[in-house]
Amino acid sequence: MEVDDIIVAAHSTEPSGSEHRLSFNSIYLLLHEEVVMKIMIVEDEPLVALELERIATEAGHEVVGSFMTAEQALAYASKAQVAFVDLGLADGHSGAGLARRLTDRFRIKVIFVTGSPERVGYGLEGAVGVIDKPFTDKMIIDALEKAQRLQG
Repeated sequence: MEVDDIIVAAHSTEPSGSEHRLSFNSIYLLLHEEVVMKIMIVEDEPLVALELERIATEAGHEVVGSFMTAEQALAYASKAQVAFVDLGLADGHSGAGLARRLTDRFRIKVIFVTGSPERVGYGLEGAVGVIDKPFTDKMIIDALEKAQRLQG
């Protein structure tokens, strides 16, 4: 037996006393596996959307899309677990109203990213947080970590 082998007794239909060998590295990876969240970005400023996408992907998450309107976001909502949402959208709809729909209908964790955090109001209930523009990588990563903890 190697030093890094661990014997795990498994409950199965196999005869009593069966053993499965897992390496220490395999167990470590299972316990510390990064959880990749699927993220949607709803932002009418393309450069801001690109920056959010960069931060999220560098943090190991998957961006399922970047959208400028509420209609586009709702069409892809079933693919996301977390949404970065700006208050002012290209179609004139309120990001706060969209956030309520994403939270209530799709159980998406919403993180507001806005230059006017005091205007969030209606959509704030159920949101993971509000990030003021301009933001830092750390602010975005901290909010993603909070959303990840709330995912369970």
